[in-house]
Amino acid sequence: MLRDPERGVVREVDTNRGAVRERFREAAMLQREEIASAITSTGARHLTLRTDRDWLVDVARNVSVDRRRQANVGGRR
Repeated sequence: MLRDPERGVVREVDTNRGAVRERFREAAMLQREEIASAITSTGARHLTLRTDRDWLVDVARNVSVDRRRQANVGGRR
């Protein structure tokens, strides 16, 4: 069951249908691409976190890589 938060309409969606899952997958992929593009267009780096991995390790690794890059840039001046 899905509820439209703006109109309050409730719909039942049959997720057993492959076409429904494919449309959802495509919409989710497009949304992720738009978010990544919006973030990177500001000059910021985009980090994708996943729930099937230890996201804290991914954040720490990202910070470590950023620090190494900054140190390398600073050392070349």
